[in-house]
Amino acid sequence: CFQGSAANHQSAHFRPAFHEQSGGLNASTADKGGVFLFRFEPPSRIARVGAALPERKYPNGVPTIYRLDLSNPAALFVAQSIEIKDKDMIYVAVAPAVEFKSFLDAIVSPFLITGERIQDLQN
Repeated sequence: CFQGSAANHQSAHFRPAFHEQSGGLNASTADKGGVFLFRFEPPSRIARVGAALPERKYPNGVPTIYRLDLSNPAALFVAQSIEIKDKDMIYVAVAPAVEFKSFLDAIVSPFLITGERIQDLQN
């Protein structure tokens, strides 16, 4: 997760702030299709794009989530045009293969440890 701070960057944009601050996506663990920008937007901006406004009023604006699919090269150009604002949060999802490996590790590991212990007992 990356929390942008406009105070630290005169004109911080998604790509440079994300790349320089965090070193970019970890190719072995990140889901390139699951990069999310969480921010509060003014209600007028939400209404301008035709999205429904929530019934509840929020003091900081409307909670909004933007998704970037960085497996699509065009998304890199979009990312360059998004200005990071104070209080923005960027979240990168874990790749499905990593989640599957974690699941397998949880299921298989107890049997592997038991197998090693049985071999130790036999020796």
